[in-house]
Amino acid sequence: MANAQLHRGGVEAQQPIRIAGLIRGMLYAAAAKRRAFERGWRPQESLKLPGLENPSSQLGVPLVVRGELVGVLCIESETPYRFHEEDKNAIELLGASLAIAIQNMQKTESEEPPAVERAASTSVNPPVTDSGKPGGRKREVAYYKTDEVVMIDGDYLIRSLPARILWKLLQTHKREGRAEFTNRELRLDKSLNLPVFKDNLETRLLLLRRRLDQKGDDDIRLVPKGRGRFALELGCAVELVEKP
Repeated sequence: MANAQLHRGGVEAQQPIRIAGLIRGMLYAAAAKRRAFERGWRPQESLKLPGLENPSSQLGVPLVVRGELVGVLCIESETPYRFHEEDKNAIELLGASLAIAIQNMQKTESEEPPAVERAASTSVNPPVTDSGKPGGRKREVAYYKTDEVVMIDGDYLIRSLPARILWKLLQTHKREGRAEFTNRELRLDKSLNLPVFKDNLETRLLLLRRRLDQKGDDDIRLVPKGRGRFALELGCAVELVEKP
């Protein structure tokens, strides 16, 4: 019960809570619960939180990132008056890093589409012409591997990381017939050689999308499909040519 009270207190106030002696409070809570049972009160079923059976000291620190509470870090000890101000300060520093890690993990998970959506995204998206029929007009997309440059019909489009990304998408589409992709899978693709820190993937994708809008004549487009998801749309047949 004391653990639950500490957890609720950390959630509601979003402030560290340090309880030096729990024995008196736990005895009082047990007596109140026993008296309530004698009067016919029955508590609703509750989830028991993990922790020591008989803690004597507790320290709770809210995990907050940009004003958003993502959890509560609770530390217990069977020693009375175990935690002091320096312990609270140290745990607050640890909690700040842990909160950022939890939020990043939640964000990464939210970018991964459900299995049903991933299966639907593998449907074949055949290239079509302006008349809506497969075949016909064709665009040549060439990738110069040494210079990391993509050209469409001999005209420069883009270079460096955005060029590698576009070439990867086109190759995957040709090989698997897949039209939808996620930011997460690009980040996990070692062949793209994304920077370890601050890859700025969203900015690179935005640049690539704008360049395709300017130079692709709506034949090759990247279309956002939700948070962390986008689709490769082809308006004509595309011939892929890799050059040294």
